[in-house]
Amino acid sequence: MNFKQLNYFLVVAEEGQITSAAK
Repeated sequence: MNFKQLNYFLVVAEEGQITSAAK
């Protein structure tokens, strides 16, 4: 896994947490 893939995964994970918290 390279840095761009890792950074993308972290962004998606954070967005998922925000979406779950907003519901």
